[in-house]
Amino acid sequence: RQVLEAQFSKLNLVTREEFEIQKRVLERSREKLEQLEQRLAERS
Repeated sequence: RQVLEAQFSKLNLVTREEFEIQKRVLERSREKLEQLEQRLAERS
């Protein structure tokens, strides 16, 4: 078990919670980008 934990620590992994948080941040960023693109398209 200690060997596995040592190997995992070298892999620079994230927890599921951290992953889900970053996923939500990315989704919101994409939504905002789409809104900005739409506003830009309407002005052109």
